[in-house]
Amino acid sequence: MSFQDELESRLGDIWRLAYEKYDKYLDTMGFIRDPNGGVTYNPAYYDPNELTPGTTGSSFGHRVVGDVDAETAKLQAFTADLLELLEKFRSYLYLDPTVDLTQRVSWLGIERGEPPSVGQPGARTVLQLLRYADVTWMHPVLDLVEDGDWRGDAASAFTENYLLPFRLAVERHRACTTLITVAVQAFHDMAIKAQRDILTIADHCILRLGDMTVPEELSVFDNIVLDALGLVTGIGTVLDLVQLGRDIHSAFAGGNGEQRAPVRILVARGSAPEIIQSTWDALVALDQRMADQDSVMVGGLAADMESTDALAHPGLRLPRPAVADSPDGFSELAIDDAPGVPLTESPVVTAIVELYQAGFVNLPSAAFCYQEATAKLEQVRLPSWVHQMLPLTAPVFEEARLTLKQVFQDTARDLADIGENMVTAATSYQLADEANAEALRRIGEIEPPTLDRVRPGPGETVPV
Repeated sequence: MSFQDELESRLGDIWRLAYEKYDKYLDTMGFIRDPNGGVTYNPAYYDPNELTPGTTGSSFGHRVVGDVDAETAKLQAFTADLLELLEKFRSYLYLDPTVDLTQRVSWLGIERGEPPSVGQPGARTVLQLLRYADVTWMHPVLDLVEDGDWRGDAASAFTENYLLPFRLAVERHRACTTLITVAVQAFHDMAIKAQRDILTIADHCILRLGDMTVPEELSVFDNIVLDALGLVTGIGTVLDLVQLGRDIHSAFAGGNGEQRAPVRILVARGSAPEIIQSTWDALVALDQRMADQDSVMVGGLAADMESTDALAHPGLRLPRPAVADSPDGFSELAIDDAPGVPLTESPVVTAIVELYQAGFVNLPSAAFCYQEATAKLEQVRLPSWVHQMLPLTAPVFEEARLTLKQVFQDTARDLADIGENMVTAATSYQLADEANAEALRRIGEIEPPTLDRVRPGPGETVPV
């Protein structure tokens, strides 16, 4: 049953029980409700022929207490309050979202547990794509330099200024992705817990109106972010900053340094008007708790946006390397020839073929992984109901999401440009005819990247 269906069912009970309880009050006063929304004397308690309206006493032996006009005014005020309460409850129906945030969490990825099954939503998560770009496509390029296949100033500068920092940057990218994931999970959890508390408040109102025993107090949600952090990462309770990976520390994921005791809300017993007022007060207290949670969340996210240990980390954005703008450096690789060896084993030919393969396959494939990660971050855009629930936090989250999305876009662009210039450099080398023919033969055997090879495929295990 949807949240709306559950709530409407309870509101029908509140409407019915509220008037039943109010009718009991009117009965003690010698009145009943009339069809026009007012009150009139209860014919069971007086004989119109013996009793003039406004007097007390009758042949039935009952007293009629109070004034019809005054009681009508009180009933109309009660009806207005009751209608306002029902509308207050219905104002939370935006929390019954058509867009499930858990799907967005699956697109981003969970830091613990098994990767989602291939073919299921989130089978290629952002966390998987980033790791795949690094381990599957960029590590082999680094190995070419470290094994001595490429040497020279360009190779050294590319390694020191890009390949080695890239490995660290990927871990920071994954950590910031986890931060975004914790936030989305927290927004989902807050909506679900708010639904629960709204329905519980309605239940307590129903029990009070029915003169039944209810729990003394209602516990309103608390520590939303910390619960989400535990679900996403397995990290336990923390008091302040939490390390999400490498050197990324988040104030938001740590609950902004606060651990709050549950707020207690009481729906008091009393007359029908008093119960309606107490229920209204309980909802107002819930509103305040949600506003407080919004303030805590926005404080943590805003701190992370400005922190050099989080989304403002200088190592999150890699400087664009020279080879991304020109192939000139790689056209002068220092490669030792080996006279007399077969062309199939020539280090010069091998280095050129490897340079071509790195530019034609590895760098574009890593770029595609980042492009797909960028597309998934775009899909994580918050639906409108989250902005309504968290008017302060949602815009800052969107700023954080767009910041990380831009980092991914820039990384994808640089990887693609580097690859293009590597191909240009490899195809620009002047070799002897035989060596050139061998290089062209081997280059021709290199398969172009395809989607199935660029990103994790069916049955392929990718570390999260």
